[in-house]
Amino acid sequence: MLDGSKIAEAIDYSVNAWKALTLHLDDGAVAIDNNLIERQIKPWKLGAKNWLFVGSELAGQRGRW
Repeated sequence: MLDGSKIAEAIDYSVNAWKALTLHLDDGAVAIDNNLIERQIKPWKLGAKNWLFVGSELAGQRGRW
């Protein structure tokens, strides 16, 4: 495996983040994934994209609700 290759970067990342990647094994209260948080953020992220070019402050306020 060559240094600087994509697979080498992926392995380095995993080794450097091993403690965080295995935290759920030490503490059962830690979730394996963050799907709940991502589902909560998604409407805001989509809204930010959709409201980017609303045109005026009043149009932005109407589009918010």
